Amino acid sequence: MASLSEKALFVFFTAQVLTLAWSQVCPRRCQCPEEPPMCLPGVPLILDDCACCLVCARQKGQVCSEMNPCDTRKGLQCEYSTDIHKRTGICGGE
Repeated sequence: MASLSEKALFVFFTAQVLTLAWSQVCPRRCQCPEEPPMCLPGVPLILDDCACCLVCARQKGQVCSEMNPCDTRKGLQCEYSTDIHKRTGICGGE
């Protein structure tokens, strides 16, 4: 069984890794346009995955990212198979 100090060390390093991963994707400060974007009919306005700005949900076949997420109401998710750094992908699923 792990000692208390080993558990604390594990929690500390896990928090550091998650913070680093989060900071690489999401901006430190939100810089959103004053007016939300105008989406095409049937495309919902949603918060980006950083909970920062309102964006139009990406649809099937469109480029997606943390800042431009897919329309999960339609069962879409960002497929990062073409980007080894997992920064951009293509909305797929459904």
